[in-house]
Amino acid sequence: MLYGVSKAITEHISKGEPYKKVRKVYHINIVYFKLVQRQDYVYYGTTEFCGVHRHDLLQLTDEKKEFFARENRHSAKDVKALYPEYYILCVEDFDNVAKSSLESGYTI
Repeated sequence: MLYGVSKAITEHISKGEPYKKVRKVYHINIVYFKLVQRQDYVYYGTTEFCGVHRHDLLQLTDEKKEFFARENRHSAKDVKALYPEYYILCVEDFDNVAKSSLESGYTI
């Protein structure tokens, strides 16, 4: 997953371009094997940074929130909105019955 996300980011920005050109990445992994012990068949993950001592979540400053709003990144209200989001779809356990909008209309 890390390789795929890194490759997607580096393929869409050229050397010397400002980091503001980096866009949000959604990485969807469809697995056809037992990856780990699991109970569900759809998993979602993000990146959050938590303080080691005070356990606070790292937050964007008001200035950076305004910056991202100006850059048409309306969803960047917090730090995790800047980082990739991951979905893992475990085909082996899908029963062809959609239980959320993510699955509606899809038969795996």
